Amino acid sequence: MIEIDKSIIESALFQWGDDLNIDILIEEMAELTHALIHSRRGGCRKYQTNQVIDETADVLICLESLKRILQKDLMREGGVDTLLQDYIDEKIHRLNRRLAESQ
Repeated sequence: MIEIDKSIIESALFQWGDDLNIDILIEEMAELTHALIHSRRGGCRKYQTNQVIDETADVLICLESLKRILQKDLMREGGVDTLLQDYIDEKIHRLNRRLAESQ
């Protein structure tokens, strides 16, 4: 399980605000996309280059910020993690069904 210090995430949100943190997430996702494309062009099909790992870490940190931002507006019991888990479960179920249908 990956752990991210949530107190530092909260400090970044307080220091720079929601909008800038979302802009940083968008930038980091673009950098991950670029790293993946660069990795494929270089013939690395396993996607385990240091650059891909580095950019993945940045995106995961920024996603934790996004979860905190969403939590502020969410009025559901259990919070954003529960809602995200509901969506993930639904999408994984659909993926599993598609896999079964394609066999």
